[in-house]
Order: sequence, then C-alpha cells, then structure tokens
Amino acid sequence: MLIKRTVRHVVQRRIEFLRKKLIEMTEETGSFTDDNVICISRMLDRYIILYHKMKKRKKMQRV
Repeated sequence: MLIKRTVRHVVQRRIEFLRKKLIEMTEETGSFTDDNVICISRMLDRYIILYHKMKKRKKMQRV
C-alpha cells in the first residue's frame, strides 16, 4: 500500500510541476502553439491519464 501511495504522490507532484511549467511557458512565449508548450502539454496529459488510471484501479480493488 505504501509503495502505491508513494507512486501516486510522485505522479501528483509531477502533474503540479508540469502545470506550473506549462503556465510559465505560455506566459513567456505568449503562444499555445509553441513547440515547447505543446511538448509540456502532452507530457502533462500523459501524467493526468496515468493518475486517473491509478485511481480507477484503486477504486476497482475496493469492490
């Protein structure tokens, strides 16, 4: 259990970091279509999807 919580915590922290980075990059570039902004956005999407899958698995294990 502790390991899963830790992994989930790491994923949450990564999501927070990437969100902040995405905001910074869009403010710096003034663009949502800059290659670096798109790259960060895609990474953030992957981590959010991973986090939701982890939550779903946890919920299914309880049933």
